[in-house]
Amino acid sequence: MITVLGFSVSLPPGLVGLGTPLVSFLATALAWALIAILVDLLFSSLFKWATRSLPGEIEDIVLSIVRRPLVFLIGIYGVVDALKLLSLDERVFTLVQRIANTLLILILIHLLWRVIKDVLVYYGERWARKTESRLDDVVIPVINLFGPLIILINAALLILPMRGINITSVLLGAGVVGLVLGLALQDTLSNLFSGMSLLVEAPFRTGDLVILPDGRTCEVERLGLRSTQFYSIDEHSTIYVPNKI
Repeated sequence: MITVLGFSVSLPPGLVGLGTPLVSFLATALAWALIAILVDLLFSSLFKWATRSLPGEIEDIVLSIVRRPLVFLIGIYGVVDALKLLSLDERVFTLVQRIANTLLILILIHLLWRVIKDVLVYYGERWARKTESRLDDVVIPVINLFGPLIILINAALLILPMRGINITSVLLGAGVVGLVLGLALQDTLSNLFSGMSLLVEAPFRTGDLVILPDGRTCEVERLGLRSTQFYSIDEHSTIYVPNKI
């Protein structure tokens, strides 16, 4: 008798010798592999059918984001479930569970970032080009810039306690590092937040004529997060001015 997906399966008399934990492990792992393949095929078909009326390529983007992580999640759960049949040492099985939980968090974090980058940022940029509001022109670049950092920090805060690491000391060290980086990057951060203020308040727009403090008359060519690009009409040259100025 072997165990497959929690069910006991009787073997024919000639195969009774195969009723070992190893065979149960292999059978269960194979069953989970087949389940992952079946779920992949059914999910793809049902998702395409359910989103067939949506405009554009959003269904293809979402399917490409979700499909592979879903198969990986089923595979990870299947491996852990199959390993239970081998009567592993408790410490070994605990290690396997920690690895599985770490992979689970990494997959979910990757899934979240793909949704933010490939859906929110992509369609946000398209929407921003169609609107006159400058707020969306700020929010989308900020999400694209700081999104990965925030997601990685949250992933670390979830994974480190699983490794027995006290996150209090980690946060304290991160605070010190953040303070040092803040002082070292003071000018860059000042330009960045000044650029966000310029884009939101819009004291001038692309194409406007601006007189700089030194008296030069310039045309605004581009407003960036860190600097603003001008074209000097007097000198016929391009000028980059830090946004804090």
